[in-house]
Amino acid sequence: ITLMNKSNESIKVEGSMYNSIVATTLFVALFWTIVTLLSWLIRNVLV
Repeated sequence: ITLMNKSNESIKVEGSMYNSIVATTLFVALFWTIVTLLSWLIRNVLV
């Protein structure tokens, strides 16, 4: 029973790490998309 609990805990930790990595990747992608759009808009408006 203790072995099962330990394996479940490790699976939970791996899952949370995977989720945080995915969330960070999505956040960075969204951030760079917004930055690119803003810089493109500023260039077109100013020039």
